[in-house]
Formats: sequence, structure tokens, C-alpha cells
Amino acid sequence: MALLFENMKSNLADWMMVFISIISAIVAVIACVYSRKAHELSKKEAEEAKKEFEHTQKLSLMPYLLIENIPFTKKRNGFDYVILYENDPLYVEPLKLEICFRITNVGKNIAKNISYRWIHRNQINPQYISSLPVNGRRTICVHFEANPYGNNLDRPSIAVQYMDMEDRLYEQIIHFALDIRKESISFINISTEAPKEI
Repeated sequence: MALLFENMKSNLADWMMVFISIISAIVAVIACVYSRKAHELSKKEAEEAKKEFEHTQKLSLMPYLLIENIPFTKKRNGFDYVILYENDPLYVEPLKLEICFRITNVGKNIAKNISYRWIHRNQINPQYISSLPVNGRRTICVHFEANPYGNNLDRPSIAVQYMDMEDRLYEQIIHFALDIRKESISFINISTEAPKEI
């Protein structure tokens, strides 16, 4: 009887050890999975923080062109003639409008190789500005012509492209809102989109 009791006690101890071993293995597997997920999450967070830091650095060093309408002036750095209609108006005197705008680099870096194209023409214009330092300004004037009897663009747009000192290329879109009627053409405002790296 004593031997049977000892044998049962021994089996119970063996079973307890097996049970404890299984629990320990499960806990180890869970800890391993959790550790791996925590490591992957930590790595992902580190990569996101790095991207955010690089993005913030780019923004802090990015040139940014501010465009504002100014009264017509003879002191200018460029002049452009822009036809707003699709076909030449035969024997019709076009409506004419001249406006000037000032470009100011309000960013934290020099803007260089500044070129632009009128989006409706899709034609690159001669480069007027080779570089624009921080707080540097240039004045550009535009002569618009519209057909009093045709389909005109009432919101012509310019795509301005420029580089920073690390040769990253940016594009900024400028929209001119115009009021074109049969008897007159007038300027409403200028709006500028934020620069995008391209």
C-alpha cells in the first residue's frame, strides 16, 4: 500500500512537472511573439520618425515663392505676352490687360533655375530668374489678350519650377483669376498652391 501511494505521488509529481513545462513553453512562445511584434513596431516607429524628421528638414530648407499682385510698373525682370483664346480672332481687336506681380522667396533656402510654363500653352518660357535668395524679390509683368467673342480661359495658370541648393526640384502652381466679358477684361486675384517636390 505504501508502495502504491509512493507510486501515485511520484506520478502526480511527474504530471505536475509536465504541466509546468507545458505552461512554461506556452509563456516562452507568447513572450517571443510579443517581443518580435514589439521589435517590429519599434522599428516601424523609428522609420516613421526618421521619415518625419527628413520631411521636416526638407520643409525647413525648402524655398517657397510668395506671389502677390502689385501696381503696373516699368521696373520689371520679365514681360510675357499671354493669349487666352484657342484660335486667333480674325479681324477682331482683342481685349487687353496688363498686370504685374512680385515673386518673393519666403522660404529658408535659395531658389535656383527658376523656369515656368503657362499650363494652357504647355510651352516653357525663357528663364527669367537664375536664382532668388531668401527674401529676394523679382517683378514679372504679363500682357493678357482675350477674344471678346470667343471661348477664353478665365483662370490661366503658370507652373513654376525651381531647385533648392541640393538640386531637389519643386513645382508651384499660380492661378490668375480674370473676369472676361465682351467689352472688357479685368483682373480679380492671384492664388498660389503650396510647392510640391517632383
